[in-house]
Amino acid sequence: MESKEEMSYLASGEAENFCCIIQSCDSSFVKDHFGTESSNQLGKYLLNESIDKSDMHPAESEEVESLKENWISNNRFMNKHWNRMLSLKEKPQNSTLEESLSTSETKWPWEDAMKDKVAFQEMFHEAELAVKSAEMFLPSFKESLVRITKACCISASDEITISMQEDLLINELEAIQKMKELLSWLLRSSKEKEIVSKETKDLDQSLSESKMDIESLRNEVIQKEKHILDLSVQLQQEKANVQKTYRHSEAIQTVQIHLQSQVEKKEEENNQLRAKFQTMEKNIAEWKRQVGEYKQNILAEKKRKVERRNALKRAVVVQKQRAENMKVVVENLFSKIKEKEIQLSEVFSASNIWKSHHEIIIEEKIKLEVQVETLKKQTTDLVMDLSRIEEDERKSVNKIIQKINFVASENKKISTENSRLKASLADLEANFITEEAELENLHKQVHQQEELVEQYKIEVAKLEVKAEEMRTRYEKIMHDSRTITEGRDLERDAMKSQTEAHQKEVEYARGLQKAAEEKLQKDQGSLLSCQKSCVEKSKAIRELQAQINHSDEFLKQLSLEEENYNIQLKYEEVKS
Repeated sequence: MESKEEMSYLASGEAENFCCIIQSCDSSFVKDHFGTESSNQLGKYLLNESIDKSDMHPAESEEVESLKENWISNNRFMNKHWNRMLSLKEKPQNSTLEESLSTSETKWPWEDAMKDKVAFQEMFHEAELAVKSAEMFLPSFKESLVRITKACCISASDEITISMQEDLLINELEAIQKMKELLSWLLRSSKEKEIVSKETKDLDQSLSESKMDIESLRNEVIQKEKHILDLSVQLQQEKANVQKTYRHSEAIQTVQIHLQSQVEKKEEENNQLRAKFQTMEKNIAEWKRQVGEYKQNILAEKKRKVERRNALKRAVVVQKQRAENMKVVVENLFSKIKEKEIQLSEVFSASNIWKSHHEIIIEEKIKLEVQVETLKKQTTDLVMDLSRIEEDERKSVNKIIQKINFVASENKKISTENSRLKASLADLEANFITEEAELENLHKQVHQQEELVEQYKIEVAKLEVKAEEMRTRYEKIMHDSRTITEGRDLERDAMKSQTEAHQKEVEYARGLQKAAEEKLQKDQGSLLSCQKSCVEKSKAIRELQAQINHSDEFLKQLSLEEENYNIQLKYEEVKS
């Protein structure tokens, strides 16, 4: 705590006061003709400084008082000493010796000895005062050195005090050395060397001790000067650091201006994003409504699929029954054909009777050929109708593809708009979690529907295989009938009634085949509707996924807005 107080005292106003002292010293010291310096004006200055003590720090006033006391004691001694030196130096040594000889002749030696003893005692007393003044000044100098060593860094005021005290020490050392020379001269000239020898030895010891102290102080002063040089280097480094900090502060100001411009830009973007956020809330409400509609549609589709599944099961049972009936009918036809062959063998004997009716049969044959051609035309018309239906389906598929492309382009536009919107909503996270759960349920339902569609496809394939088998059987029957009719034209008259019955049965089989084909077409239509519903559901799922991605990007944008808001708050804190 003491070091901190001393540091604050050094930094307050000590440098200015000591600068005033040095200037006064420089202006007031006047050398006389003996090479000495008078410090009366400095003493006056220190006395005048006591008047302004109220304006100083308490530590400053104490130090000024200590300096004043040292200067007063030193002035007293120096005035006496220099007056004595002037009186002694004005008289040359020869004159003093002649006067002493003349006086020794005229006066009593006892009186001379007493006078010399009194003068020597006075000089000794003055030397003691000089030593005491030096001893009084040395502790203050040591205290100042200790105070400087305790402090972390030396101020300009401390350097001034050190230089002043060093000058004072040099002056006092010079005065003490001159006093020593005077004392040695007096000891040589005096007649009482034996009486004064002890006192001179004591003085020599005290002077040697003072010299040792002064040399130690000089060494300390040299060390302190080195320390001061190091501290000056540190001060230069600190100045360089201050310049760096100033440059850094300028860079910080530029960064603050740049950040302020960015914050303004971000505020504009945030306003735009708020408007877009409101539109997004409206879109989210619409999407929720669409999700409810999709759920209702999915439930309706589930009911329809259950009904269609039951209808398909019933149709499969009916088709199986009809196939069994067809098998029975075909077996009956084969048995009848065998019977007819037996009858033909019997009728072959009566073929000569039916030759007359051959022309009639040929005419009927021509009619049948005409009917066959008409049937072929009908089949070609049906093929054309099928091709038209296929073209219509292709056109509808192309339209659907165009719609898909248009929807994809709109999705791209929406994705580009969503990429611009980079904000986050903490309130929508729960809704997104529920929507993700619903999407997972929808995915499961779609997967189940796809499995059902695959089952339906397998059943339809089986039905198509059965229909193809029926067609092959029908073609075989027709081929057999044609071979029979071509090989046995003569027997057609007899078999006319039988062939008509057979044609009725074939027409009945064709009707059954057409009914089966119509059912297959219905099944295919139901499959197409299922596929369309699956496509629509997949589109809905994709839209929901796009909405989820859009909401994720929106959440990211909101997080960026929060970061910008935090940066703005930090900037305002730094600015304040």
